Amino acid sequence: MKILTILSLLFYSALNATEWTVIFYLDGDNDLSSACQEVLNTLSHFGYSSDIKIVALVDYLNSPPAVYEILSGEKRILLSLLEKDLTDLDFFSEFVRFVRDNYPARRYMLVFYDHGNGWYPELSPLIRRAILYDASSGNSVGVAGGELRTFLERAKAILGKEIDIIGFDACLMGEIEVLSEIKTVCQVCLASPSLIPIDAWDYAGLLDTLEKNPKIANKELGKVWVELIKRKGSEGVYAAYDLVALRRINLKKMTEEIEKKGKGTLREKRRICQTYPLQERPPSPTDGHIDLIHFLTLLGMERELADVILTSNQNNQPRGLGVWFPFDYGEFKRWYSDYLTLEFSKESSWGSLLYNYYNIFDLKPLPVNLTNTSIGMENEFTISWMSSFSFLPVTYRLYSFTASETILFDSCHQFQSWEGDWTIAGRFHSSPSSFFSGNGVNLNRSLVLKEPLSLPEGGILSFFAYYETEENYAEERVKRDILYIEFSRDGMNWEKIDSLYGRNLTWRNFSYLLPPAPSLRIRFRYQTDETLNLLGVFIDDIVILSLLNLKRYGLEIKDTFFFVFNHPEGSYHFFVIPCDSCGNQGFLSPFLFLRIENPCRPFSFPSPFSQTTKIFLDVEEGRRGELYIIDILGRIKRILPFRGKEVLFDRKDFTGKRLPSGVYLLFFQGGKGGKITMVGR
Repeated sequence: MKILTILSLLFYSALNATEWTVIFYLDGDNDLSSACQEVLNTLSHFGYSSDIKIVALVDYLNSPPAVYEILSGEKRILLSLLEKDLTDLDFFSEFVRFVRDNYPARRYMLVFYDHGNGWYPELSPLIRRAILYDASSGNSVGVAGGELRTFLERAKAILGKEIDIIGFDACLMGEIEVLSEIKTVCQVCLASPSLIPIDAWDYAGLLDTLEKNPKIANKELGKVWVELIKRKGSEGVYAAYDLVALRRINLKKMTEEIEKKGKGTLREKRRICQTYPLQERPPSPTDGHIDLIHFLTLLGMERELADVILTSNQNNQPRGLGVWFPFDYGEFKRWYSDYLTLEFSKESSWGSLLYNYYNIFDLKPLPVNLTNTSIGMENEFTISWMSSFSFLPVTYRLYSFTASETILFDSCHQFQSWEGDWTIAGRFHSSPSSFFSGNGVNLNRSLVLKEPLSLPEGGILSFFAYYETEENYAEERVKRDILYIEFSRDGMNWEKIDSLYGRNLTWRNFSYLLPPAPSLRIRFRYQTDETLNLLGVFIDDIVILSLLNLKRYGLEIKDTFFFVFNHPEGSYHFFVIPCDSCGNQGFLSPFLFLRIENPCRPFSFPSPFSQTTKIFLDVEEGRRGELYIIDILGRIKRILPFRGKEVLFDRKDFTGKRLPSGVYLLFFQGGKGGKITMVGR
């Protein structure tokens, strides 16, 4: 009975569906409140066609939102709501569900009206992300990170079909990054890659076209929309995009073909390409976005995306689709981690193209997380981790240690353990203070550990830092103010651990592996040039650990896993450091703890025997005994005194004669029993 009821409802909805339902989502809960009212007034002159249903949700700055039906030249309030956040996914879903249930249609158009700033995560304090800025809640809907895609995927699921046309009456939304986010939920998109005025669209002409010709094809309606804007003379660039065609484009192959043109050609064409400024001023080569269609045309690749742009208002010039192409490396470096979350970035490798274009390879591979593992009967297990992101090839360094000791913890409230010309500052990670480099031009200020530390097997340095230093990339010239983290074994010759510069205006933890040394000093050194004095560097909560039994597994591991067999008994902490092909090392991963309960089988390294070999027995530390080396005929060839877990063997018998190749037995006698194993030489 329930199935029959559902089928009846579906049949009823299909039978009563109009040709179009046009949905307007007008967010005026900001400085566009009056503009949204003007749009609603324009819409209210329509609604005379039985083939077209018009529904508008409007939110205002000082009053709650309402849902209107536009019918026979009048606007009728369907729902008066309490204050709502139009950026809330659940609220948006409820609204779309209401439209589906009450205004079913064969085709849907969804128009967003608000501020927009493309994929950028932050344009200003007012417009922090992409579209739909809601002043009452302080929220917005971002493109980078997938919020907009999730919004529209939810709408598609509720409507039970792809949205026929999506329109963004907002600035800077006509970017390939935005289109790639929504291409699987929509067939045609109407948008602008440039800044546009608040009254850019000709809503009257658009609805008049629909009411007179409701059977018009989606693509044709997109072309009509562009023509209407051309007639109106609205400032800005406008285009209608075929997102079905975009789905067919191999974006990675397109990017590879662009990169083959060479850096010199790309730099030349980038300088003369159409750009889209983020402020109201003439376009400039220093703008962060270029027109991808124009760029491809300059490269002789105009056919690559020819089918994606149905038409634009640029009088047959190859224009109308934005793409991120920062003028200098500084802007790229500031935003690239957000850019990586975009579908276009994942599909096209555009970020890699840009990184290679700037030719400044200083980005560290991102840290990884190790996954839990199980230990087998032969003390075998696999250490695995997610791959680190880098624009360059990455290898991994796997380490373990059995225990650690904190040999320095400094909360940076006074210079008890340090000397130099830094100061104490009131900005801190943990109250009440931190170490501060100071700021100014031509500085070379150091903070040096007074007493050297003993790290017989290596250690870990970690601290929190907050900084803003000069980092300029004008043309081919690089200008930086740099914090150097350094170590010295003798207090005179210093080696670099890392260098920090640029903008990090949150407290962030930094961690580094320190080399084994009987005497090791640490130094923080801040060096500036003669220009651009910025905030400087703050350091807090410095910790140095001494590691016991630090061990490295393998060399440069290319895979994201490492198999270990016959591992000795004990408790171990594993960590991984990613490293790219230019030598940039990422930070240490969080530790993975493993407890191995059973002793492993004895083994030698290297095996088979070489000139000298190390024989390992998994017995308790300090245990005394004798190690018998026996040939396969049962003859004792050598007895080695043994204390601890390892002994060196020079592969000679009692007489000093070199042992021939073959198989030998190792027998350990000590305490209550013995251990036996077989090795080869």
